[in-house]
Amino acid sequence: MDKNYNMSITFDDIPVHGSVAGEISRKDIVDFILSATKKHDLPSMVGFVNMGKLKEGEKNHEEVVDEWVSQGGMLGNHTYSHLDLREVSAQEFVCDIRKNQELIVDKKTTQIFSVSIFT
Repeated sequence: MDKNYNMSITFDDIPVHGSVAGEISRKDIVDFILSATKKHDLPSMVGFVNMGKLKEGEKNHEEVVDEWVSQGGMLGNHTYSHLDLREVSAQEFVCDIRKNQELIVDKKTTQIFSVSIFT
């Protein structure tokens, strides 16, 4: 079987998802992911982020996203506030996506994983 395959590595809800166990921080987790992908020469990966969630909880959430970007990770739009499409209108959901996109672009990353929004 002599075929070339493409694969994307994605991480959902960076850096905010659930509680962190023990002494490890979200920055430690992102540093581990980034060093492991570099060590094994893996391609850039996409970290899907809810920019609205950065305002919650730990103070360094935005720093973690900045570290992700500075190390070459792409950002993907996972909506601003992680809305449930079953509980809001399509228009509200699209507005939440756009709000998040503006903040992702402000991160000045040259690599943004993006999809088209059909409205």
